[in-house]
Amino acid sequence: MDIFLYFLLQIARLLRDENQRSYQIEELFKFREKTLNDKTKKLVELEEQKRVMKDTGQDARSLRKKQRALLLKLQQEKDEIQR
Repeated sequence: MDIFLYFLLQIARLLRDENQRSYQIEELFKFREKTLNDKTKKLVELEEQKRVMKDTGQDARSLRKKQRALLLKLQQEKDEIQR
């Protein structure tokens, strides 16, 4: 009987550990999703700023650099998620 109880406790521990890992992975994906959404919003803002600068005849090179850097970061995160 003692060995049966021991195995039941081990199974319960393994299930608990697996649930914790699952929760941690879920939280990580939620964080990444939020980060990607924030960066996408920032890209939209930069595009709007670039349009306004272009309409007013100002140079938008600095915004294009920021936009490119942000796009590269988004691509890196996309590649990480797909792995």
